[in-house]
Amino acid sequence: ATMHQIGSLLDEAAGDDAEVLCEALREAGLIERLVPILSLDGQLGLQQAALLILGNMCSEEVDGHAAATKAIFKLSHGFEYLLQFLFSPDWLTVIYALG
Repeated sequence: ATMHQIGSLLDEAAGDDAEVLCEALREAGLIERLVPILSLDGQLGLQQAALLILGNMCSEEVDGHAAATKAIFKLSHGFEYLLQFLFSPDWLTVIYALG
């Protein structure tokens, strides 16, 4: 699945379905694969897709086990890359970075 497809699935999932999906994505190593995308230069579209997925997976409203996603994100040094997006001139990027 592409990042846009995963993002759409997360947007549409609710309740238990969202939790099952997030757990499967965590177990598949998605978080560890998304973090390096945040460090790429000139890949704003990919970075926005990654930020959207990460924001949804880190949200307690989407996944009651979001703390597990946050822990993986932290261990993968994701927060080090996230900060730059909070100061982006692109408003959509800032919104996605804020989760």
